Amino acid sequence: MLEELGYGLRGTKLVKKKKKKRKDRKDKKIAIIIYNSTGRKKLLLLDPSMKVRKKIHYTYRKEKGKLIYYFDVPGVREKDVRIKISGKRLKVKVNTKEYIYYRTVDLPQEPKGKLKKSFKNGILELQIPI
Repeated sequence: MLEELGYGLRGTKLVKKKKKKRKDRKDKKIAIIIYNSTGRKKLLLLDPSMKVRKKIHYTYRKEKGKLIYYFDVPGVREKDVRIKISGKRLKVKVNTKEYIYYRTVDLPQEPKGKLKKSFKNGILELQIPI
């Protein structure tokens, strides 16, 4: 009964047994040795399940009372795009199977209303009232 609860006897003491962790291929990491400018060795561990981070290219223009931003995110779906505005900072993030696309933009001033967004042919358009 004690074993079912995860306990066992070690000598005369009652101790909790540790669960053995199975090592799968997911747990394996790739080690790379890097030399910095002073010649010192650094060990860099890479997880094969990590996604590659890429910055999103963008352009913008200013019109009467609003800023219009165009973000280039080809090959993604609109539902994968996350937009967040906090104060004067605009964050755009897209998660796909292989990549994480991201961009943080500092706005000249805080938005005065709700932003309007449209997504067409891999171009995300954001209209921000200022």
